[in-house]
Amino acid sequence: MARLKALLLEPETNRLDRLEQGYERIDRRVGSPDRLEQATADVLVEALRRAEVARHRELAQAIAPVVVAAIQSEIRNSRDMMVEALYPITGRLVSAAVANAFRELVASINQRIDTMLSARQWRWRLKSWTSGRPISEIALAETARPMLRRLLLLERKSGVLVGSWARDPVQMQNADLVSGLIAAITEFASSVFEAQHGELRTLDLGVSQIIMRASPNFIIAGEVTGVMSPADEREADAAFVRYLNELRLGEPTTGRQVEQVALSILHDDPSTPRRNGFGFWVLAAAIGALLLFFGMRSVMHWNIERGARTAFEDNIARTPQLSAFPIDLTFDHASGTMSLRGLSNDSQATKTLAEAVQAAAPSYKLTTNVQTVTTLAQSEQRQNTIEHLRAEGVKADERIAALQKQLADVQATVQEASRNASQTSQSISQRLATTSAATDKELEAIKAQLNTPRARLFAAIAGRAVFFHTGEATTDDPNAANVIAAIAPILRETGLGLRVVGYADQTGTVAINRRIARERAEFVAKLFQQAGIPSRQLILASRAYSPIAADKAQDQDRRVSFEMLNASDEAR
Repeated sequence: MARLKALLLEPETNRLDRLEQGYERIDRRVGSPDRLEQATADVLVEALRRAEVARHRELAQAIAPVVVAAIQSEIRNSRDMMVEALYPITGRLVSAAVANAFRELVASINQRIDTMLSARQWRWRLKSWTSGRPISEIALAETARPMLRRLLLLERKSGVLVGSWARDPVQMQNADLVSGLIAAITEFASSVFEAQHGELRTLDLGVSQIIMRASPNFIIAGEVTGVMSPADEREADAAFVRYLNELRLGEPTTGRQVEQVALSILHDDPSTPRRNGFGFWVLAAAIGALLLFFGMRSVMHWNIERGARTAFEDNIARTPQLSAFPIDLTFDHASGTMSLRGLSNDSQATKTLAEAVQAAAPSYKLTTNVQTVTTLAQSEQRQNTIEHLRAEGVKADERIAALQKQLADVQATVQEASRNASQTSQSISQRLATTSAATDKELEAIKAQLNTPRARLFAAIAGRAVFFHTGEATTDDPNAANVIAAIAPILRETGLGLRVVGYADQTGTVAINRRIARERAEFVAKLFQQAGIPSRQLILASRAYSPIAADKAQDQDRRVSFEMLNASDEAR
């Protein structure tokens, strides 16, 4: 029977168990007045939180009348306490708002002055030039023109927003809150000054102000930036009063009507430029004439430069020996001069080039600073001469060694003859004296040939060079000081000239190799000058690449070597 009962009544038993559990949960939550109050508070808080996120506008419209009524009731019941409590806070808030508004105004003015991209900002600058007033003062005066930012129409008692208009839609995000505050503040001011029959008409917010007009049922409030003149105030007052007189409580109100009221007042948009006076146009004409003058002058300079460069390029194209060397033509229009700078291997071709450029621009003075250098063929010829002199020096050394050996043989023979034949000592002595005299004369002749200034300088520079690292124009080679110490005394004593030749390896472009080779030659020339050698004895040359390393180890290619000057170079 128990089993049969359980099978027959199982659904009803389960339902009763669930109902009993649900009842127990409800009893635990709202079974007593305290638990009911707590549960209701939790539900309201959660509902308000969800409504704030999902239905913010509807929640504000629903709560605004209750909040306004509560504020009004509290103000009426505790008027003195509210004044004493709010006055310090309001004072600090107003001070902070005013200070922040001025900071934002100054930052905005500075930003507009710095950009100078609009016609209005250029007009401010021209007014500053003509009037002598600072541009910030003019900008502040221009930006102080009144402009209506938004207009709100609300019910007086509840503070509910009936209609609105805004110049920028972003300004309407907090319209409901502003409407409630305006209604509360208006009601507070009316109750405080009720005995004097006063009514609040303006709220100063620092950067802007709220102008208001009220009827028994409605309040119309507009947010205005800038400074309103008495005429502007009268115009706004007339438009507000006229519109309030046409309204009736309960009648539908559209945003179009509020927009028409907004557009009927303060219609002078500060973005619209005003007419400029005669002084502005005179100044504009003067500036235009000045710009025209400088434009014509620039065109004249461009024409002169184009003619001179055309002549320069044509002459270079007709002279192949010049096209292989860097020659540049520069202009200084302020002083009316031209300058030819660079390297050349033909002085006559350089002179012809200078005459052609001068003829193309006769009104400019031409200065020429072109260094004449030797070509590769001339360098090879001089290198062959050096090798020949070096070979002659080797031959002279061999002759000296042979003579010294011959002298030693003669001395040995004499000594042997003096030991074996004392009777022939006189004849041997005469022979020895004759041979020694001839040998001494020949030695003196060879020494005199090798002791000339040019021979001494050649011997000093033969096989010597200063080497550099990759891409560098300075060196820490310890052998550099020895090279300078070996050559400098001979240059100082003889007064001869020396060619200092810089080389680069095969990496890099020709222009870069020429520049760095030149810088290396200048570095070694400075070492000679520090050793007391005047710059007039040194001729610098740059050869981009002339390998001396057979195994492609380019360390020996990055060098500065030295060459003897020929007779014509010494004369120059």
